[in-house]
Amino acid sequence: MANVEWLFIDKASPRTVARGDRVSADAGGLPVYEVMEINSDRAWLRDEVSHRDVVMPPHLLRWRILR
Repeated sequence: MANVEWLFIDKASPRTVARGDRVSADAGGLPVYEVMEINSDRAWLRDEVSHRDVVMPPHLLRWRILR
């Protein structure tokens, strides 16, 4: 993941996180998840390394990879 540009997720922004985004909860950028589905209460994520599925509250997601 060299030369990856991260964007801090501003909860006040109209475009925060959407299906297909690559996100992380940690400032260091690991683990990186792909957003499989998201609503106001839950984010269904897939870990890009282990391919395990994770469910967490969307407010815990802090960083999004710019495309």
